[in-house]
Amino acid sequence: MKLVDIERIEVLRGPQGTLYGSGSMGGTVRTIPNAPDLTQVDGRLATRYSQTANNGSSNNMVQGVLNVPLISDELAVRAVAYHFDNSGYIKNIAASNTNLPILNDGIALGGQANDRDDIGAEKYKGFRVTALWQATDQLAISLAYSQQKIEQNGFPEVNLGLPGDFEQIRLDVGPQGDSRGEFMESEVDLTNLVIDYDLGWGSILSSSSWINYNVDNAIDASPVFLAPLFIPASDQTDAFMEELRFSSKFTGPFQILAGIYYEDRESDGTQGFTWSGNPADDFGIDTDFFIYEATTQKAFFAEMSYQLSEQWEATFGVRHFDYDLERRDSGIGALAEPATQSTLDDKGENFKVNLTYTPKDDTLIYGQWAEGFRQGKPNFAPSNCFQSGTNILNDLGIEAQDGVNSDSLENFEIGLKTSMLDGSMILNAAVYRINWEGIPVALLETSCSQFFTFNAGESKSEGVELALQTKISSNLTLDISASYGEATLTEDAPNLGSKGDNLPGSADVNASVGLEHKFTLAGMDAFFRGDYIYIGEYFHNLAETGQASGGYGTTNLKLGVTIDAIDVDLYVYNLSNADDFTWLETVYPDFGIDRAYRLRPRTIGLNIGYNF
Repeated sequence: MKLVDIERIEVLRGPQGTLYGSGSMGGTVRTIPNAPDLTQVDGRLATRYSQTANNGSSNNMVQGVLNVPLISDELAVRAVAYHFDNSGYIKNIAASNTNLPILNDGIALGGQANDRDDIGAEKYKGFRVTALWQATDQLAISLAYSQQKIEQNGFPEVNLGLPGDFEQIRLDVGPQGDSRGEFMESEVDLTNLVIDYDLGWGSILSSSSWINYNVDNAIDASPVFLAPLFIPASDQTDAFMEELRFSSKFTGPFQILAGIYYEDRESDGTQGFTWSGNPADDFGIDTDFFIYEATTQKAFFAEMSYQLSEQWEATFGVRHFDYDLERRDSGIGALAEPATQSTLDDKGENFKVNLTYTPKDDTLIYGQWAEGFRQGKPNFAPSNCFQSGTNILNDLGIEAQDGVNSDSLENFEIGLKTSMLDGSMILNAAVYRINWEGIPVALLETSCSQFFTFNAGESKSEGVELALQTKISSNLTLDISASYGEATLTEDAPNLGSKGDNLPGSADVNASVGLEHKFTLAGMDAFFRGDYIYIGEYFHNLAETGQASGGYGTTNLKLGVTIDAIDVDLYVYNLSNADDFTWLETVYPDFGIDRAYRLRPRTIGLNIGYNF
């Protein structure tokens, strides 16, 4: 969801398994929109125009916010609407390079090649309406509805070895005569009802969410199958989530936060292999696969804190989870397998222990041990993939699994948070070790062209993080952050790597420096900010072979001024126009195809906002 009219963003580092459950094992990002204001009418109109270099073009944005109290101090509505139109910066040069080996077979059978610009272009359209009713001094009820639609022209991947840095080669998708390229379209509808009741000695909060998510896409698969095939896919997900929690406000050293969580999620998906070339050469392989998945999860969580003294406080947290997963697969067509059904269930506990020491009001020293987990998933199991001696799991001496079980980690952390010089300098520092178990690994079984995911291997991540913010003067602020960490396997992983190998996608060194200067320009408030961000080098396979990513720095600049109720700022993203890699695919190289992602080229833009 686009970040429009947001009050704040909270970044909670490290596993948050006790309070936030599945999927928060690396941390949690909380995006909190502005609530309706019960006292006054206000709003904002904003627009943006920018230009992206290289193969990019113009980008634009418009958004509006309106807050209206319907009954003063009791009932208000806040509405948000937005439209983002971002250009692509990748060029498809398939028609200009039909002699490339990975295209020859597909074109020979009638596959359509067309040059296309603006690959990766995307349009976001969305709105959010929130009503807040302060029924009594103790009872507040909030109802919010959000909708967002995305239309994306292809995927911003590049192919290595082409003449230009921002180029790819893809055949068209769709039946012959349909010249549409790869695409993705999605729509999400989110309804959230929050009831908050203040008991005086505590509060009870109920949060109910209904989510409907639909996505359709199609990708060119001709380089993999050496024939004009594309893979259309669609998915519809409906989910209901309920959390009921109590937060205490006791007078005394003991406090508690406790609650229950329930989730019911269903997903219906379709994926196909469809011929896109000359119908006369169709080998009758058109196939549609139907996938149904259902999840039911229940959990109880609690965090209890005790003030041992004026300076020492201890917190203990626990979460008990219990989930059941079901997957049903069926299909029609030449490649379809007999219908299968698989289930997976898991239960367990996550714990957290935190001890803080506050020697003075502006200093906090803490130590924490916390656990997190990620929900597993049933495997699709076609019959010919489990014949003895023919599948990759047997070859590696691994028993076939019904699915991938939950992976989990535990984090040991010691940190310092302090402010100095009358609050003009803030320093945060931490050292940590993370143990990760049950790592989910996907391997391709070539006998049935199916990926299987199973649990294999363990790893550790150790490092240090530092963040410093200081006011050099009343108008000049310096931000510095840096981290160093090493992430390695702690045991051999079958067919993947050996103990001591670096985990893929993990840069050892990251750093950033930001400088902001506030000043007066012709009697108006103005500012200038510059940020430099460095990402260390990393590989995408345990063997650390081939092209590496990272190892680059980007500079972003912004100059702004406030003219009465109007904010104007000029910005530059990626000032040096760096074109380094951010990620390399790890699947397609198995088929002789290299796909990668590069930094977005230099983008220069202007923001204008009017507040009322």
